[in-house]
Amino acid sequence: MNDQVFVEPETGHSGMRLLVPCGVHGAPAGQQADAPLQLEVADPGLKAEQRQALLATLSRTLVDELACTNDPAVPARLVP
Repeated sequence: MNDQVFVEPETGHSGMRLLVPCGVHGAPAGQQADAPLQLEVADPGLKAEQRQALLATLSRTLVDELACTNDPAVPARLVP
């Protein structure tokens, strides 16, 4: 992926999990360093590509809304 985003591939279930480090502005000293955000999309009614697109969009939206101080880059395509 990249050095900021970690994807857990689907392993026997209809879900995809993503871990993104996010520096939180305004957090107490010592707690501002890249808190891990873990997101998962699991829906057996969606194709893997649809789950991937939904998870990528959700992750980018959350990173933007939280205004992560480290500005992690979540790509549109999570797996090759």
